[in-house]
Amino acid sequence: MGEILRLTPLLVEHRPPFGFEANLWDEIGERAIDLVEVLSEGSGDEEEIKSQASRLSETLRSLI
Repeated sequence: MGEILRLTPLLVEHRPPFGFEANLWDEIGERAIDLVEVLSEGSGDEEEIKSQASRLSETLRSLI
C-alpha cells in the first residue's frame, strides 16, 4: 500500500506512454488519485473504496 501511495503522484506527472492519448492518460491519473486519496485517508468506507476502484478499473479496461 505504501508503494501505491508513493508512486501514484509520480505516475500522474509523467507524459503519456507512446500510444496513449493524453486525455485517457489524464483520466487514468485522476481515477488513480481519487482511489489513493480514499485509501490514504483511512476513513473511506468499503463502498467508497469499491466505487473508486471500480471507476479506475473501468477506465483501464478500455485499454484491453
